[in-house]
Amino acid sequence: MSNAVLSQGTELFALVNREIVKCECTASITGVGSGTKTEIDITTLKERVAKQYASGLEEPATLSIPYKMLNFKDHKVFENLKKSGATVKWCIALSDGTNPPTASDDDLTAPTERTSVIFSGFVAENSIEFAENDVVKGTLSIKRSGGETWNHKA
Repeated sequence: MSNAVLSQGTELFALVNREIVKCECTASITGVGSGTKTEIDITTLKERVAKQYASGLEEPATLSIPYKMLNFKDHKVFENLKKSGATVKWCIALSDGTNPPTASDDDLTAPTERTSVIFSGFVAENSIEFAENDVVKGTLSIKRSGGETWNHKA
């Protein structure tokens, strides 16, 4: 038996107006954990060979979330978030459990029985694709604001 955590069963949640919204139609999620550290030049005049750098702040990445428009619920939520420009809390919960996150006021709490990552971000783009002989698809782009908090299954 494998200990692998499968991607099937992974779920995306958003905390919108103090209500947890489960995004039903996600097809994949990329960009979690990505982000490049900026560099701080600490070179002095005594250096003769090469510049010296220190690690700076992380430049948060943009997550890409393709979804299928099987209902209009997700699309409406994504469009409203894009129009408002609101930075909200997001939770990606992995398939090693089934419990959703919980909410209190403006904060998301990760389920202890499931591995998840929580972060803040705003909808930077919500592009829609219409192709012959296919369902309507969208790609949600979330610009992360701040870091990510991983919560591993207890």
